[in-house]
Amino acid sequence: MGSGLILESKAEPVSGARVEYTLLSREIGSSHLRIEFLEQLYEAGCIDERDRYKVSLVFQEAITNAHEHGNLELKSEWREMTAESGGDLFSATKGERLGDARYSERRVFITMEFTGTEMVLVVRDEGPGFELPAQQSIAEGLTRPHGRGIALIGLLMDSVVYRQGGREVELRKTVRSNSVKEEG
Repeated sequence: MGSGLILESKAEPVSGARVEYTLLSREIGSSHLRIEFLEQLYEAGCIDERDRYKVSLVFQEAITNAHEHGNLELKSEWREMTAESGGDLFSATKGERLGDARYSERRVFITMEFTGTEMVLVVRDEGPGFELPAQQSIAEGLTRPHGRGIALIGLLMDSVVYRQGGREVELRKTVRSNSVKEEG
């Protein structure tokens, strides 16, 4: 797949700025997403380097989850199973489903909003949803073979709310501007 997909933004990086994107799963593939809106906020001094990194990492994880586990309906445990082709079942099935319009034409809807002090990210897919895992500690989630992304999102965000049977996630993070000096 391509080396990267740039999510362009025409929004001004100011309080109240909001951008929306709609991507087809076939467009996402295994590309790294560059979020121009987040870069604009950073360059304008609205968000500091640490929060830019956290939000970007969580955004990548949320998009990957929506794309792979939502729209393509891939199961994490398939990474440990062998496909007939000899590779892992997850990768083999992913390749097949990206070639199948029933999966590859499903969309991922993304909304990003900057309130002046908070980043709000909403990611929604067109997959069947999922059953939310039982409550677990962040440490447990990060050391399990599956579900680390959900644990990472919980660790880095202030608020994580799943809706529509797991097809939509709203993520909130209070951010610091570049003008605030880092302490410690």
